[in-house]
Amino acid sequence: MRSIVVFICLLSSLPTLSQTESYGLSIAGNQSPFTSENYAPSWGYQIGFYGSFHIRDYQCIISPSFSFLKAQHNSAPKNLQNNFAELPLMLQLHFGKNQAVTLRPGVNIAYNTKNSLLSLDGSKTNGQSESLFTIDKPWQFGYMLELAFASSKLSSPYISYQNTFSPGRFNEQNGSIPLGRINVGIRFNINQLESKSDYEEKQNAIELQRDYAQKAKTSYFLFAMRNKELELKKLSFGEDTTTMMEEVDLFNNICTNTLDSAFSFKYLTFDQQYLDTLLQGNLTYVFTEDVAQKLKKEGYFIIIFGDYFLDESDLVRTGLYVFDENMNLITSPFPSFVNYPNITRRMFQPYSIQEMILKFCNRLNEHQLEYGY
Repeated sequence: MRSIVVFICLLSSLPTLSQTESYGLSIAGNQSPFTSENYAPSWGYQIGFYGSFHIRDYQCIISPSFSFLKAQHNSAPKNLQNNFAELPLMLQLHFGKNQAVTLRPGVNIAYNTKNSLLSLDGSKTNGQSESLFTIDKPWQFGYMLELAFASSKLSSPYISYQNTFSPGRFNEQNGSIPLGRINVGIRFNINQLESKSDYEEKQNAIELQRDYAQKAKTSYFLFAMRNKELELKKLSFGEDTTTMMEEVDLFNNICTNTLDSAFSFKYLTFDQQYLDTLLQGNLTYVFTEDVAQKLKKEGYFIIIFGDYFLDESDLVRTGLYVFDENMNLITSPFPSFVNYPNITRRMFQPYSIQEMILKFCNRLNEHQLEYGY
């Protein structure tokens, strides 16, 4: 009983696994073909959960389940039943247009929780009695091969064959039914059970991210360089202006050098004092006419280093922010914010700019790969 409780806990926790990409319910009928003088194979059933996830570049599926194998006596009103808790792990190989067919080879760990003989006592009420058998080897390790068909987003019928590496035989004395069997079932995708509005919102978000990924490949990133006059206005009484001037120069030099050596997308820099003019759409005030025309044609993102509120309930955070041409903060998961890697909020530690730019470039590359560009 304890093993069943533990197995149920595993089933209930499966959908919450962070690496699980999709999950759902699995229901199947099964039959274990065997020959016997007194018993004949009978259809049993299997119920469980499943979840798909990635191991490196390979897509896999795990399907913890309970299986009930049955055998019917040829003449007497009694039947045998074996109960198994199983944990199959399969590799998913997709074929056909839109991955309509999936081949799943894999392995299976099974634990035999009970072998029982159910019989009718012959009374007028047909009362049922149960006899239990001792299980010598409850653990079994085997292989399986499954063929699934993508009939819809919500369901996928399948047929599979599974067996142990040391196949057993039907044994009437200890009520043992061979684990080798054929399963015919269907999987229901719980994570697809969402409202039409939720689904459309998700699809719109995906399309938006794809647009951002495509735009990031062809557009320019405009990095705002720090301006000494603006920095002087921020200084408190008694602060060292000479040190501040040197740090602004160092900050801008490191930023430009890092962009030249490591940034793998197109970029330009501009003086932050012209930010308001840039946001008004007057690109020619900041850049030459040729550059302004190219930016209008190819598009651009604005990159600012500094302190901002991400929303009204958020604390001020310091780092690298990405905005569109209308100064709207780009939404997640596009790398709209890269945190400042040091404890201090004021960015008077210039070499941290290298960490921010490198981190931002890596996230852009990951975003490109994630959406297929």
